[in-house]
Amino acid sequence: MLLASSPSRLTGLAVKVNPEWTDVSWNKSPEKGVDRYRVRFRTSPTSPWIELQSTAPSLQIRSAKSGSEIQVKGVNRRGLEGWDWARIMVP
Repeated sequence: MLLASSPSRLTGLAVKVNPEWTDVSWNKSPEKGVDRYRVRFRTSPTSPWIELQSTAPSLQIRSAKSGSEIQVKGVNRRGLEGWDWARIMVP
């Protein structure tokens, strides 16, 4: 039942690398009630995850460099998180 009530996996995850930061964007969650997005990234497979939040379907990350993995999922007003992370690697 929780799976059916939680936000679906996000789509359209994209990155754009700038000299000082990385722009991350994704399609807005199709479900009603999603009011924030949980974003995490790490700069290498062995480095710890750095967690961020956004209320918009985009975010700027200063320390995400080439080779960083970025993951995003929606969180609804009831606190239920999406069941799967949308994932992308920074080129």
